[in-house]
Amino acid sequence: MSIESDLGDDAIYHEPVTDLVSQWKRNVDIRQNFGKPFSMFWVAGLENKTALAINYIAEQIGVDSGLAIGFDIDPKEWDVTNRLCQFADKVRSMTGNRVLIIARGFERVLAGTTDQYRLSRAGHDWDQNVLEDPNNTTWGKLYTGMNKHLVIVTTIGFSAGSEAYEETVKSAVGSDFKTGILELK
Repeated sequence: MSIESDLGDDAIYHEPVTDLVSQWKRNVDIRQNFGKPFSMFWVAGLENKTALAINYIAEQIGVDSGLAIGFDIDPKEWDVTNRLCQFADKVRSMTGNRVLIIARGFERVLAGTTDQYRLSRAGHDWDQNVLEDPNNTTWGKLYTGMNKHLVIVTTIGFSAGSEAYEETVKSAVGSDFKTGILELK
């Protein structure tokens, strides 16, 4: 088996995942060349497929997935900026100028939510707070001058059931701030 057949086609765009990841790499290169400190991606699907995709993404963008900073998202965690503050010293001490951050389990944030506004805004808010006005935020100031580009991959799985999964994928697709999304079947 090859990685192309293992990952297959994306369920949203109906294109090979490997082609989409190649586009992601170009986006990361462009964002980093223009001095943007972050790229935000979403990967949705079963845990074994998301792990395979994350390893492939890491390989393609030139980071060691074994050195990634990973964490499980708390159900009350509405944006990633507090975690970025917690990881600043660790990121600063890492070698290389790209760092992979894996935020696992965004579906838990929306589990049991019926508020349509909250459902529609969750993915957008998660990304927005990272990418808007980093020069005037606590986390942005911590990362100033680090010469690091963070590649933040947020996963969506089935830990809160298939309904929460579906609602969370819809919310992530609606984020204007994401650099890309994959849904693996």
